[in-house]
Amino acid sequence: MTIATSWAIWAGAKYPLESKVAFGEPTYGDPINVLNGTLMVGGTDPNYPGESLVILGTLYGTTGTEEFTGNNRQADQVDVLAGRRYGPNDALIGLLDVGGGIGSTTITFRAQQAVTGNALENVKHELLDTTRVFWTFTDGNVEQNLDPGNYTLRVTAPPGYDTVPDRTVNVGNANDTIVTTLTLATPGPVDPSGQTIQVRCQVSLNAVPINGAIVSATLNQQTSAVNTDQTVPSTYKSEGVTVNGYVDLYLYRKGQFTSGDGRYAISAVHNKKTIWSVVTSLPDEDFVYLAALQQEPLP
Repeated sequence: MTIATSWAIWAGAKYPLESKVAFGEPTYGDPINVLNGTLMVGGTDPNYPGESLVILGTLYGTTGTEEFTGNNRQADQVDVLAGRRYGPNDALIGLLDVGGGIGSTTITFRAQQAVTGNALENVKHELLDTTRVFWTFTDGNVEQNLDPGNYTLRVTAPPGYDTVPDRTVNVGNANDTIVTTLTLATPGPVDPSGQTIQVRCQVSLNAVPINGAIVSATLNQQTSAVNTDQTVPSTYKSEGVTVNGYVDLYLYRKGQFTSGDGRYAISAVHNKKTIWSVVTSLPDEDFVYLAALQQEPLP
């Protein structure tokens, strides 16, 4: 290979290293620099593209085993604005902190839950009078440097929370904090019989909601049964698929059980990987968030 005489190289063309291109991919380069990929998946298998060429977290390979896992993040997360989702199904989230911009006053924007006051991360904020778009960090806060004046603030509620109307906020000469309080969305229909409870389950990874995860609940003890006729055999199972990171399951309340401990083993699985799994009992209420219950991990 005579790179020195290559017109393409002389003109500034650049090609990836052969070790970075999967073995078996089409030949690339130019007529003088004929290149062929040498990257072997797992170091041995030329039949599948390299893991670095497949989107992060994607399982692939031999059907039934899917022995490879993609690690291509597309744009590196540190090069994408903090909180911004991108990639297939918005599976990735940016980590780049570009600071709060230019302005004489530092304003801390905070997002928190209405009842608990707990911080909410990755909540999108927009100042509609400007080009500013920013997201809260893990502590629920994000700072912006602004000049004094009135701004129209739009906060996009995360899944599971009621929408928030746009509002006008005033920025003065003194540093200040602007808090947005988000209320959990009203639950769906209640079981009129009073036997079941609506359990809302959340599935996320690195604060990014997961769509298509399977959440299933089974009885923790084979002896568990409800009512005097001992219904609900040990094979009882309920499951659902997440949308925007959430799914609702309708399960028997603890007070309905006449034998057994009345507890459920609940787990979330995505792409054949268990995201979380817990054991918990359900209160005699109409609705509850799984995250609000006392839990213990599955053995």
